[in-house]
Amino acid sequence: MAADISTTQDRCAARDRTPANDAACRESQPGLSRLRERDAVDRHAGTPGDWPRLIQLLDSPDEAIREAARSGLAEFSFDRFLVEFDRLDESLQATTGTLVKRVDQTALRQLAAEFNSPSAARQRRAVDMAIAMDAVNEMEPEITALGESPDHTVRLAAVGAMSCCNTRRTRTALEGLLTDRSAVVREAAEGVLQTFASRQSEASELPAA
Repeated sequence: MAADISTTQDRCAARDRTPANDAACRESQPGLSRLRERDAVDRHAGTPGDWPRLIQLLDSPDEAIREAARSGLAEFSFDRFLVEFDRLDESLQATTGTLVKRVDQTALRQLAAEFNSPSAARQRRAVDMAIAMDAVNEMEPEITALGESPDHTVRLAAVGAMSCCNTRRTRTALEGLLTDRSAVVREAAEGVLQTFASRQSEASELPAA
């Protein structure tokens, strides 16, 4: 179980959150450039070969272009991701999940609803989906609330996700789990808190800029 928590921490640390560059939006004639981009998106929306370009356009400063790009990438919906999630390997879960979060503007709301399911299996999947979608921060209230679940496997999954979110709320939830009735949950929570403390210590030892 400890290895699972460590793996989750590695997944969080390895995530690249650098937004894609949109060179066309930096042209010297932004109005004309954006008009051309909208026309290009309308022509090629939904064509798999054009997905890389549409993904770049999700970062356009022009809302009309962003909306057109989202329409062209409509296949990356939360509903479809939910159905396919368990069939994807970890790498594809992360790649697809972060894209779903950007494309489907209802994704976070639907993900939050999964946390409220009475099914322990769905709650564990919701935790894994939050990690894959790089949405642990947004789902922090739902994740920390799972620390009160009667199912120790759900509490353990929540601890794993909390390792991605070093905030006061998360640390408080983890501290509460140090007295959990499940030894494996207690050990996992203690391990995450120790990791947080170690990182804080390392940061404080860095020389001032």
